[in-house]
Amino acid sequence: MSLRLANKKEETGCIVCGGHLGKNNKICEDCHPFWDKAAMVIKDKGRKEVKFDNDEKQNKILFAQEMRKKWIEKKDTHFLCPYTMLPMQLKNPITKKEADEDEKKKELRNGFKYLRFSPDRISSSDLYVPGNVEVCTYIGNIMKNDLDVTAFESVLTERIKDKITIDKDEVLVKLLLRPLLDFYSKVDLSEQQLEDHSTIIDEIKRTIDEKKNN
Repeated sequence: MSLRLANKKEETGCIVCGGHLGKNNKICEDCHPFWDKAAMVIKDKGRKEVKFDNDEKQNKILFAQEMRKKWIEKKDTHFLCPYTMLPMQLKNPITKKEADEDEKKKELRNGFKYLRFSPDRISSSDLYVPGNVEVCTYIGNIMKNDLDVTAFESVLTERIKDKITIDKDEVLVKLLLRPLLDFYSKVDLSEQQLEDHSTIIDEIKRTIDEKKNN
């Protein structure tokens, strides 16, 4: 290989973010979770098709870039899952199995995988395409896909009410309010459901006001 070609290879950035790379790499360390997830979803025949580009490699790159973009957008909300308000993780934490580990400890250790980020189709009837991808926790994705709208609303509402009861922190309440409003804006509700929803929103806003006055 000529020196010119070697230098060109060294200058090539990460194919996902364009950032700096070490030698003989194509993906930077920060983008590996998105690249690996894109490869896994595309390979999984049980999932809906990923359709960002007709070219196989470019399809994977664009899908990984979309997940990375959605992840970065969550920075202002401390990377909370938009569905469950649980903190998302890019990677499973390294946990050491204890010699005297009982079933409860094992369940807790294995439970971290449910906080791993997962790509969700905003509209479940559509493919993984630009504009139809959100990132959430794995457990949030399971809940959204396996629960009907009414059940999902109930779980989400109780999660928020529980958080407000435990900690009336203004910032936290605002973080909880944003995904709730966003979720309801995408769902067709009856007049009664809208009235119930309005009551919940009023309760949250009152909590914010109480925090300001204390």
